[in-house]
Amino acid sequence: MRIRQKSIENLLFPCLPRNIRLSWYGRMVGGKEKIIKSILFSGYFLYVGLLIFDIILASMFGYNIVVHYISELGASHLIPFPLFHDSVAILGGIVTIFSNFYFAKRLRTQYRPSQCSRVFVKIGFASGLAGAIGYIFLGIFSLDRAGPREIYHGLASGSAFGGFILSIFFYSLNILLTHRCRLKRVGFYGITIPLLCMLLFVLTHAPLAEWILLYSILLFLLPFSYYIFT
Repeated sequence: MRIRQKSIENLLFPCLPRNIRLSWYGRMVGGKEKIIKSILFSGYFLYVGLLIFDIILASMFGYNIVVHYISELGASHLIPFPLFHDSVAILGGIVTIFSNFYFAKRLRTQYRPSQCSRVFVKIGFASGLAGAIGYIFLGIFSLDRAGPREIYHGLASGSAFGGFILSIFFYSLNILLTHRCRLKRVGFYGITIPLLCMLLFVLTHAPLAEWILLYSILLFLLPFSYYIFT
């Protein structure tokens, strides 16, 4: 890694002293990373804003979160613009995929008190990717393209919710096992509330319970990503 960095420095700044090359190279790489983090963090707020706008717009055509499931935002028999919701889901999945790499990197380097916690980060990372990919496929295989007996849609939904819940749980375990970590409250929330909301949805299978589950995930990701990206 050092050899590669040195070669890049020499290529970009061949005539400058090494200490100046290191400073300029570090600023350039750090600047790009800050831009990427800002884009990803803004992507979460864009996703949440578009989702709220989607709900408000759909409510004009009779949609109600108390009686309609999330997926019904992408049903053409109910909503005249189902592709909008499909696009919002795909956006959320893409943002989460790239964010997950930063989550795992930060937790491995800063919040790593034991070998056990590093395993938690790996499981959280893999689960987060599964959830994000599942969410993208929810946009692709919406209710209008759900497959025979809605099997494609069902698998994507299970992957999305299950992946996100597992990812939040194991990331939160890593946080709680770390001493002097400012994310303790976020970690405690992560190992309790989303799981309880998942249990509520499994027991009731009610549309409102599904919405509560989704927002319990978002209420973890927003403060968590804020601390990670800043």
